[in-house]
Amino acid sequence: VGMWYLWRSQIKKRRDVWCQSSNCVRCKSYSRILRTATTRYGELAVMPSERMKRAVQECCNCVLQEMIPNSWFCSGQRPNVFAVPGLTALPWHDVGEFGDDLHVLQTPQTADMLRKEFQQIFNHPSAVWHTNQTSGQWNVFHLVNQGRKIEQNCAICPHTWSLLRSLSSRCCMIGNVFGNASFSVVKPGCHISPHCGPTNIRLRCHVPLFVPDSCSLRVNTTKRLWVEEECLIFDDSFEHEVWHKGHCDDGDRVIFMFDLWHPDLTQEERTVIDVLFQP
Repeated sequence: VGMWYLWRSQIKKRRDVWCQSSNCVRCKSYSRILRTATTRYGELAVMPSERMKRAVQECCNCVLQEMIPNSWFCSGQRPNVFAVPGLTALPWHDVGEFGDDLHVLQTPQTADMLRKEFQQIFNHPSAVWHTNQTSGQWNVFHLVNQGRKIEQNCAICPHTWSLLRSLSSRCCMIGNVFGNASFSVVKPGCHISPHCGPTNIRLRCHVPLFVPDSCSLRVNTTKRLWVEEECLIFDDSFEHEVWHKGHCDDGDRVIFMFDLWHPDLTQEERTVIDVLFQP
């Protein structure tokens, strides 16, 4: 644990942005989560299935190490909580890697449904919003926050929640502390500073809903623009940042975003990770 804190202090000297939420997996509660995962690993390691033992040992290697070896990663990739060695490390991924699973997200019908449910959020008295710490205003409406379903928010967006549930059996990660799903609103003038996600076991999917021309996303060394009805998928363990350089009359940048399992992970490994990191 002491070595872990030493490594964390070295990471914090970099330019990553760290929030003040006491429950944040990436910034604050990582040591508790890792201790719990290590305990659960010990219980799983004595299971009779040799195949499951091997999967647990590989998936949880970094839990048992004093730090995550830099040799596991490409330049610009810095997962700071949990990592599985040997996963394909690319900043950007293609929708086609998931077969037909994500095709529904790029249809006009799905885009219209997401926009409609998003628009009714603002006038709903029980909607729970979270404001992230950044330069400018970045608000998030969670359906799933670190593996926990936000019941009252999902009740406001039943069709969106149904869509997530349909994807969860195949590619969507919502059953552990690294899984999230939300509507994300970036106001004009906002800059989300460079940062890296906590793990390399997930990819992040953005479904653009309202995108002014003045908005962009950089992952590692490449900057891209959102295009409505076209998903962007990236590995958020690589450094990334967001800009909305527009003015008030340009409107907000609104996306629906959720986490995907890294396609290199087997179903057995995903099951083990869900057990180790259940919220």
